[in-house]
Formats: sequence, structure tokens, C-alpha cells
Amino acid sequence: MEIKFKEKNLAVVTLFSDKVPLLMADGEKLGQAFINILINAIESSDPFGKISVTIKKIVKNDHEYAAVLIEDEGHGFDKNIITKIFKPFFTTKTKGIGLGLANVKRIVQAHNGFVEAKNGETKGAEFIIMIPTRKI
Repeated sequence: MEIKFKEKNLAVVTLFSDKVPLLMADGEKLGQAFINILINAIESSDPFGKISVTIKKIVKNDHEYAAVLIEDEGHGFDKNIITKIFKPFFTTKTKGIGLGLANVKRIVQAHNGFVEAKNGETKGAEFIIMIPTRKI
């Protein structure tokens, strides 16, 4: 991914909490999910922008999750498409086939987790992937 970041002169900011417990997970599959989101973030970002990746522990509804938040400073989502972005074959790209985010959702759900997307507070997009730290 480093080459793709450098091509657009994007800064990558990472924040990893030391309080995130280890997971029993398929690292290769989760890695592919993160790559799919990062590729979208890179493609939607303007040159010299920033992409942030934060990993931390979150407790929600009495369950503990390892949460990965990926934020970009790109164009964000049109409010008419945000409900469709995880559907297979949905794309706004001229060269895409619309399987990247559908695969992200499938991989995360296979780990008993969930993924959400929304527009950033000022601009860009935010994706949060939450994987339970123990079986739910």
C-alpha cells in the first residue's frame, strides 16, 4: 500500500491503543478487508491529503470489540448512496465492479463483527470495523 500512498503524497496517521486484546481471526481475510477500504480511501483522496487508521478497544452493548477506524479527507458519500455501498455490484467508479465493500462486509460478518460507513464530521468518509474480542 505504501506505493499507492506515495503516488498521491498522502500522509498516513496511525494510532494503535495498547489495550486492544488479541483476536482469534483470519488475519489474511481481515487484511484484505482493510486493503479494500484503504484503496477506496486513497482513490477518493486529493493529493497531499491524510488518511487516519485508529485501532482501539470499544465496549458496546456489554460486548468488547477491537475497533478499526479508517478516515479519509476525500469527497465522502452522497446521502443517496450510503445505504447501497455494501451491496454486491454497486459502484460509483467507472472501472470498478462493486465487490470491494461487499467483500469487506462479508469478511467482517464471518468474524461475528460489523462494519459501518458514514461521512466525516467535516469532510471525507469514515469506516469502522468492529470485531468481537470473544465469541458472541
